[in-house]
Amino acid sequence: MTHDLSGNPAHHISRRAFMGRSLAALTATLFAAIDIRALLAAGGSDSPALANWDRAFFAKHLNQKFTVRPGAAGDLALNLIAVQTLPAKIHQGPNQTPVASSDDCYALVFSGPANRPLRGRTYLFQHPSLGQFSLFIAPGKRASDGQHYEAVVNHVQA
Repeated sequence: MTHDLSGNPAHHISRRAFMGRSLAALTATLFAAIDIRALLAAGGSDSPALANWDRAFFAKHLNQKFTVRPGAAGDLALNLIAVQTLPAKIHQGPNQTPVASSDDCYALVFSGPANRPLRGRTYLFQHPSLGQFSLFIAPGKRASDGQHYEAVVNHVQA
């Protein structure tokens, strides 16, 4: 066994493994830089309009039912109970001007039945006037009105 300069055992990596890991890291970096609006407009969602819906748009749909299609378990109704403004954390230029408005960073809070909890993942949503779209939700707190779920939306363009 060989040792590095500090006396610890050296870990060898093949050239092929190194190149594979480097390619994976580069690919992840490139995907992280893709603008979500461009991705959705190119067909990354069932509803390209989702990329253009802002906080004010969803606020108009407070207390409305959304149907979630979790799969074999059957449809589930979730009620949109809150649309919360989140701060835009990315700033640009010498004056540190925010890149996004308060309508571009927000959280949607839904309430559903406590007896049918959903895992955190992307679900197909259906709404009578908005149509069909995909949205990632994560379970939140359990409350008197049922299980809460949250979706964080960030349309910041860096």
